[in-house]
This record gives sequence, C-alpha cells and structure tokens, in this order.
Amino acid sequence: MSFAAIIIMIAALVAGFFFLKKFTSIESYFFGSGDSGADESSSGILFLFAATAIGALATAWGIIAGLFDLSFSRQGIVYMSVSLEALVIFSAMAYVAFHSDSVAQMIGKMVFMTVSCIIGALMGAAGSVIVFAILVIMLFIYILGAALSDSSSSSSSSSSGSSSSSSSSDNDEILIDVPGETFHRRGRDIGFGQIRDDHGDLWRRNFDGSLSRDE
Repeated sequence: MSFAAIIIMIAALVAGFFFLKKFTSIESYFFGSGDSGADESSSGILFLFAATAIGALATAWGIIAGLFDLSFSRQGIVYMSVSLEALVIFSAMAYVAFHSDSVAQMIGKMVFMTVSCIIGALMGAAGSVIVFAILVIMLFIYILGAALSDSSSSSSSSSSGSSSSSSSSDNDEILIDVPGETFHRRGRDIGFGQIRDDHGDLWRRNFDGSLSRDE
C-alpha cells in the first residue's frame, strides 16, 4: 500500500469521525424532530454504528485471513460483509418508513441513511487498515531497534576483544641475555617494573633499558 493511499484513508477516517460526531445534528437539521419526538429523529445513528462496526470487523478479518492463510476466502468475507451491510441498510429503511411524518421525509431520510451507512462501512474499513499499518510500523521499529542493539553489543564485544589483544601484546615475552648462558631466557612483565623469567628469577628494568637481577 502506498503512502498516498494511507494519507487518503486517514483523511477519510477523520472526516468520517466528524460526520459520526455531528450525525444527530445533521439529521435533525434536514429532517427535524417531526411529530414523533426528538428522540426518534436521532435513532438512525444506531444503524450507522452497526454499519461502521461491520466494515471494521470484516476488513480486519480479511487482513488476518490473508496473513495467516486461513480457510476463509476473501471473497466469502466480502459477500458476508456486503450482505450484513445490506441488512443494516434495509433495517434502517424499514425503521424510517414507520417513523416518518410524510412521504417526502421518508424518501429523503432513506437516501440519507443509505449514504450514512455506506460512509460508516468505509470509515470502519479504513480504520482497520490504518490500525494494521500502525502495528506493522511498530513491529518494524521494534525489529530495527533490536537489530541495532545487537549490532552495538557486537561492536562493544569486538572493542573489548581488541583491548584484550592489546593487553596480551603488552605482555609479550622478553628475551633476557644472561652472561655465561648459551640461550636467552624468556621473561614476562609481572608489573611494578619486575620481570619473571622462565627459570623463576626476577629481573628489574633499569633507567637505561638494561635488565638487572632483582634479588
């Protein structure tokens, strides 16, 4: 899905939300309360809620079925959701027919409720897609963060390894030439200026770099 499509869906969702919020006012403005009372003039919002819920649930189920390759086909989900949306619209029309003061009001409100239910269904579908997109983005960020964390740990370990290697290089063997002996002795710096050779004797480094036995 392209970025532009997501932006359009977000805009449609926001517009649908405001339509849902102002639905009662819009319905009362165009059709009034009539003789049936103010409560009945806003009863259509229940059908709008139902259409929105069906659109959201059907889209979410379609996405899940596609991701996990479930036995439910997308075509079957489309047929089922369209059938339920049609049932909601017909129910709204029947309700309007029994709660209208005139034929003109009935026809106008039927058209209004049909359009409202379609808007609600589209709003629910857009909401499901946006929620799914947000979850995917969050999962991507989590995986990226984990990968960067592992990379940082590896770099740290590598640095530690390099330090260790440097330390061990500092402790390289020192060849000691002992007068009267044919072969050099091998010694290691044991700290505090002392060197221990392979015979167990201690030596100390002088200021001029020469070695003298440390008794």
